[in-house]
Amino acid sequence: MLFQVTSPTAAITRQDVRALPVEVSCFQKALPDAFLGVRENLRLQTVKLADSFTRMEEKVSFRSLNWLEGLLSGLNGVGGIQLHFPADGLSLFQDGNVLKLRQIFQISAAHFLPHVGPNHKCHRLHGHDFFVEIWVQALSLSGEDALKELQDARKWVEETFQNRLLNEMDGLLNPTSEMFAVYLKKALSSRLSSLVFLEVHETPDASCRVHWEDRNLGVRRAFRFESAFEQDGLWFGHSFLLNLWQKLPMDPKAGWTMDYALIKSGFQPLLKRLDHRDFSRLEGQNLGNPALLADWIAQESRKVFPALSGLELKALDWSVTV
Repeated sequence: MLFQVTSPTAAITRQDVRALPVEVSCFQKALPDAFLGVRENLRLQTVKLADSFTRMEEKVSFRSLNWLEGLLSGLNGVGGIQLHFPADGLSLFQDGNVLKLRQIFQISAAHFLPHVGPNHKCHRLHGHDFFVEIWVQALSLSGEDALKELQDARKWVEETFQNRLLNEMDGLLNPTSEMFAVYLKKALSSRLSSLVFLEVHETPDASCRVHWEDRNLGVRRAFRFESAFEQDGLWFGHSFLLNLWQKLPMDPKAGWTMDYALIKSGFQPLLKRLDHRDFSRLEGQNLGNPALLADWIAQESRKVFPALSGLELKALDWSVTV
């Protein structure tokens, strides 16, 4: 099984990008046994990428991404690169000849869920700092088409939903995060010619993703734990972030796939097995290799969540995606 390993992020500053930090990183697919070597190479290549980007003479512009050309070709053993511009909520992912763009932004809105029981807390009117995340694939490496579409889509979402009661929107009487994501996908279909997927984050730990041509929805729930492992006589302690993904059909009556609270409670027994543990000796196994650890968590999680479709295990200086 191949895993995607992502390097630590390097923050750099260029005066032509609002004099604010730009975050760069590299990623590569690898077999579990190659994790340590791949992680170290990605760290070195990220330093090289940061230096190349800092020294690049061409002006950074969000009208055209031609300045990206050449950054990936100068790196060794790297599958792709990511550049994130926090001030604009814009990320660029170049993977070979494929360029994807992500726009993420926040809207403040209220809602209530009329189809849950009266004793459910979400039956009461409440609100969230929703984050909307839109991914598109550029039709050319200049990215001009995708950039313009993303800007227009963000403007429309902000103007339409900022500081609104979602239940009052036409066609959105039951605004679960799943229904909201599907609603946005339909509304933006005429504005985005190359949508990959759209994701609505109801909280930092829970979100729903809708793909362009997939009827099932991707539901994410995040968990955190503190543990350690030993490698070659050295101890590594981490505050881990675990993102679990399931692909589930919509329940037409409830308007959701699965109650986030049920996902949380269902994972608690496994979370107790992961929290404050020595992964070098976890239940008789040496899972000090993060790729092997991620695979073990995926296997155990599928016993509880058969619809598990993906997993991301993150620490401060690396992440692994299954």
